[in-house]
Amino acid sequence: MLIAKMNDSYETITNMAERVWLMERARIVVSIEREMKDVELAEKYKYWVLDATGAKEFQVPLRIYLGSVALEVPGFKLFRS
Repeated sequence: MLIAKMNDSYETITNMAERVWLMERARIVVSIEREMKDVELAEKYKYWVLDATGAKEFQVPLRIYLGSVALEVPGFKLFRS
């Protein structure tokens, strides 16, 4: 019984620590973004585009190298927000 209680306590503390870590990480990101200039923000979010339904999706260009020639295919979709 004692081992089960200790295991439960450990899981609770681990879950709480992970939530605190994620929250602090989010606070740091928000703090950094607030200090960025508009030009820097535009550069940071240049890969977020709206699809036909109006949902945001993260797209990056795909570069294909054929010898010395590099072809760029725009709109390689990674995920939606």
